[in-house]
Amino acid sequence: MYPTYTTQKVNMYSKLFFYMVLFIFAPIVGRETYRTTLKNFEVLHVSTKSHHDSFVIQELSQAHDSLFPLAPYSASRKCISDSTITFHVHDIRLVYDELEASECRLNTNEKYLAIITPTPQIHLKIHEEFEPNLLHKEIEDNIIEKFSNFPALDLPYYDFEHLNYDLECSISYFDIAQVKLRQLSLEVTLDKSLKIAKSCGFRIIDPEFRGALTSVEKIKIPINGTFHCVDGRTPTCKRSISQVSQAHYRFKDEF
Repeated sequence: MYPTYTTQKVNMYSKLFFYMVLFIFAPIVGRETYRTTLKNFEVLHVSTKSHHDSFVIQELSQAHDSLFPLAPYSASRKCISDSTITFHVHDIRLVYDELEASECRLNTNEKYLAIITPTPQIHLKIHEEFEPNLLHKEIEDNIIEKFSNFPALDLPYYDFEHLNYDLECSISYFDIAQVKLRQLSLEVTLDKSLKIAKSCGFRIIDPEFRGALTSVEKIKIPINGTFHCVDGRTPTCKRSISQVSQAHYRFKDEF
């Protein structure tokens, strides 16, 4: 299978390469400096004074269920209002993800090449499916705003205006293929800390409980991407799930 390359596609790869080089090398001391500077950088503080009570209530309930699954639970107003959730940056890095951008297509016509293209506006659907929860969305917005103060992290997030939707992938007889979106994202690893007030009674059940629970969460902020052709069997494309109906064909000599 031979993809149709365009100037636009080349430019997209150039932009992705530029962002990666910028993040790694500009300036040379910058990457580690940013990691050191941003280590333990608070990106969100949640309490009943700043957010709806339900955020704290849900975290307290989940914490109690994980620590004391057999004990009954109810949270007083003071317990809820005195408890907080904070998110701090633990690490940052650039990552690539391969995302499905078309049907998995099998060509059953030996006379023609089957043609697949990116599903129209598929990047919007992808981002809707991976849309973060409300707290993660707020964290994402805060990160984008605060990271703008660091040149190597002031990236053009959600820059998908010029995706190469004109890409065409040709599929030979009895081959399978799929269009994938190779997406570049900033992955931020977060340390989440739930500080549980004494009035919540956790220490009554367990005197050794120190009043806080910590966990690690990750969010990915999309930067850019490009469509490309993937030929052959993959975890998301195999003959048993491939589509053969409503195919688009081209003469072999057109490629």
